[in-house]
Amino acid sequence: MTWESPFLDLTSFSPKVVGAMELLEGRVGNLTPQQESKLTEMWAVVLRKCGSSDEGPAAVDVQQTSADVEMSQDETRSALWSMVQVEHPDALLLRFLRARKWEVGKAVAMLVATLHWRTKVVHVEEILREGEALAHEQESGATSTTEDSAVRKRGKEFMFQMRAGKCVVRGVDKDGRPVCIVRVRKHFSRDQSEEVLKRWIVYIIETARLAFTPPCDTAAVIFDLTGFGMGNLDYVPVKFIIQCFEANYPEMLGKVIVHKAPWFFPGIWKLVSTWIADPVIASKIFFSTNTKDLGQHMDSERLPKELGGKDPWSMRISSPNRTRTR
Repeated sequence: MTWESPFLDLTSFSPKVVGAMELLEGRVGNLTPQQESKLTEMWAVVLRKCGSSDEGPAAVDVQQTSADVEMSQDETRSALWSMVQVEHPDALLLRFLRARKWEVGKAVAMLVATLHWRTKVVHVEEILREGEALAHEQESGATSTTEDSAVRKRGKEFMFQMRAGKCVVRGVDKDGRPVCIVRVRKHFSRDQSEEVLKRWIVYIIETARLAFTPPCDTAAVIFDLTGFGMGNLDYVPVKFIIQCFEANYPEMLGKVIVHKAPWFFPGIWKLVSTWIADPVIASKIFFSTNTKDLGQHMDSERLPKELGGKDPWSMRISSPNRTRTR
């Protein structure tokens, strides 16, 4: 199946802007000798866990967790190579090393926990393989002759996330990062189950990874709170998004901009901020109240008109199918 994603526009990412980005230290192509040694050490341990090598430094202290016990070598190997389909393998491991301050044992433990989460908890490969095409078929009843109501309901709720226009990945910020714009006013907890909402969030994050063009390896997120009311308040996705970026997509978040927060938002933020355990993530959160503020982060040519910019692009939704071609 090939079709154009309604919320990811790869044509909006300028090669000139991305190409001008600085190659930061700790990335592929800019490693110190010590960092290269840590990367080599981590690969040796990871390959041993995958059953691909019997060699590796026995001195590395990797605490065995429940994830190790529940994941076979074949499952670990399959989950690892699935995760690196859209990213340089070294770049992936370097994310975990940076997140754990170059301590190999802790980085490996974090990686294994992430692979377990992807395989046993949220089933990322299944989400990506099925995508919105299967959800559309479920919604229409095409996947079952018995028209299972629960299956149709899940498909309908997943497709609603797409059609509602809650999220779009469009353009880049001034640092060359792809920008994900979340229109919070379009979210109501009653419109979908917690399971469907989490699957959709993972689907967005994984799809957004396709927009990374080296040396860019992080994304910017704008939470547009224009028109936000108490009916849009839902702590479930907030907690899940924080968990994703802290534990399972380390070093992927470059910047978060909370735009046009209403007068009652400080009380909400006081609670939400207590859930952000990683001070690095906390330091990447900014607040803006108008287009001028947003202009500090994005050029007006790349900022959508609905946010006061000059980009006329608007989302167009079409139903997916397994035979459609461009």
